[in-house]
Amino acid sequence: MFEIAALIVVLVITVRYGAAWLAVGAALLLCLAVVMRPVAVRVTEISLILALFCTLAVCAALICALVARLAALDRRRHAEQVRLEQRLTFARDLHDFVAHHVTGMVVQAQGAQIVAEARPELTVPALDQIERAGAEALRALRHMVSGLRTEITAAPAVGAEGIRSLVEAFTLPGGGGARLIEEGPVDRLPPAAGAVLHRVAMEALTNVRKHAPDSEQVIMDLRARAGMVELDIVSGPPTPGEETPAHRGYGLTGLEERVVAEGGVFRTGRDSTGHWRVSARIPLESAWEAGL
Repeated sequence: MFEIAALIVVLVITVRYGAAWLAVGAALLLCLAVVMRPVAVRVTEISLILALFCTLAVCAALICALVARLAALDRRRHAEQVRLEQRLTFARDLHDFVAHHVTGMVVQAQGAQIVAEARPELTVPALDQIERAGAEALRALRHMVSGLRTEITAAPAVGAEGIRSLVEAFTLPGGGGARLIEEGPVDRLPPAAGAVLHRVAMEALTNVRKHAPDSEQVIMDLRARAGMVELDIVSGPPTPGEETPAHRGYGLTGLEERVVAEGGVFRTGRDSTGHWRVSARIPLESAWEAGL
């Protein structure tokens, strides 16, 4: 019985941890050895009964080892899929982070060239802003690249905190800026909704720099209500032909996909006053609703 038990243990370990092709051959030999061990010395009625029990034990052990092996393979496959999706998300976020800062640098540099002769005292502050935007772009780029190479990386600020940072750092060539209006417990947004709204705000401000640089001010309204969070960004009208509802870049298309994936609604276009409006509505979880 000790030999039979030892062979079954070896069988389980081989099937569970062995290499695929080697495990198949070794498992067949071990199964045969366990089943034939009771009748190896002499064939009797008792030895045949014991061989039958050994067969049942081998089948049970084999099934348990196979189930454990398949479960481990499924876990590894799922973990690899999660890593792949995370890296794809990091790659897509390169557009959101880096393009936002690079666009700001280009617009600020153009503004500095315009005012250099008329108001040279504004050149130095503009260069300081360009330097800060460049440093932030490099940090964001390093963060994204490190996220593609490693599994553990510090996440940038998102949600209400990240939106506040975007608004504080936002400037336009004509001196305009952005103003954030908050309503409700915006600091307690669910992580998924906060991340999507942060991307919406970043893409909207980037598009304002590119397509409506003459805007005097960008108004960003963030409202957290029972069962819903809303973000509205209103800017001056875009330059004709730059950005229309019929022509949408990859950034806006990607944002719409992310908002819709959260069960929300995403809209862009001119409002009744002729200003350009970007709106996102995302429903909130029932657990978060109960905490309002």
